[in-house]
Amino acid sequence: MINKNLLNLLLITFSGFLAYVIILPSYNGTGYNYFNIEGAVQSYYENKNINEKLDKAKNLTENASGEASAYKDISTHYLTKLMQSIPFKKDIIRNINDLDTLATSNKLKIVSIKFTKPTDLSKNPKAHILSMNISGEYLGFINFLKKIEKSLELYSVKSLAITTDEETNLTYSLTIETYETNK
Repeated sequence: MINKNLLNLLLITFSGFLAYVIILPSYNGTGYNYFNIEGAVQSYYENKNINEKLDKAKNLTENASGEASAYKDISTHYLTKLMQSIPFKKDIIRNINDLDTLATSNKLKIVSIKFTKPTDLSKNPKAHILSMNISGEYLGFINFLKKIEKSLELYSVKSLAITTDEETNLTYSLTIETYETNK
């Protein structure tokens, strides 16, 4: 049988060898780690990180193709609505009548109105300019602007000035563009 002292000596030597070869290099950064545990752990986390990024890129690609088709549908939808709201031939008399009706319904009075035809006929859509002076209460004018904003006719308010006289009557000078298209 093996002597107990010899067995203890072998176990201590083997333990020292393991500590010297495997454990100490990984703690103090010197020597060579035979099992390269740090490298394996680092590779595992790098691979995990790369796989997460690849999954995210795959999801973004799938979402992007879905968003692109949704964008095409939306842009076609809005383009169709826009083309419906811009007439081929502008009926200025009807526009003036509609604006007068909106003003009257908000207890406003159109004092003067001036129509200017488009200067650049090659431009599409063509902008017709309506310059008008309106008198009345402030809240009525705000409601008038809200109704213009929600109108099916496309209007663009280009300028607005508010003046008052000695009697605190408000007058609104308003320049509006309305459009027609060639297509």
